[in-house]
Amino acid sequence: MYKYLLSFCILLVLQSCAPSIVPLRGKYQQGSIKSKIEKPFEQVWESVIDLIAETGVSVKMIDRSSGLIIADVASFAGLLSYEDTKGNLTNPAAYIAVERISSEFPSSVARYQASAIWNMRVKAIGDNTTILSVNLHSIRIEKAVLPLNGQSTGNFEKMLIDEIVDGVE
Repeated sequence: MYKYLLSFCILLVLQSCAPSIVPLRGKYQQGSIKSKIEKPFEQVWESVIDLIAETGVSVKMIDRSSGLIIADVASFAGLLSYEDTKGNLTNPAAYIAVERISSEFPSSVARYQASAIWNMRVKAIGDNTTILSVNLHSIRIEKAVLPLNGQSTGNFEKMLIDEIVDGVE
């Protein structure tokens, strides 16, 4: 009997030390962020193409007729954040919120790598009005001991939209 009790206690201690994933508690960006721009499609499209050319982003597909741009997988290393115990991001400017592993120090998120795909749609809704949509998706967290999920904070999408709007003449 003593042997079984000892085995049970050892198992209990080992389970309490096992790492677990702390899920994200905050509400993060789901789907595209859209912006209504009071400029014609042509001007917005040119601003989008200029931004892509200036940043050197690798693009998988550009289709002017549909207004769709799909970027290739991009690295978001160093642009990640985890949540504190209250569910707030430790870096509110981060592009991706990442689950964390309970047994690791919170700063371990700095070692993680993240990649994602983003797409953009430019759509005319009138002669002088265009809708610009940006979506960061297919987020993968790498170099973590356990598989972790990541969510877009919306900051990346807002940054792209702001850059494009500023570039529209």
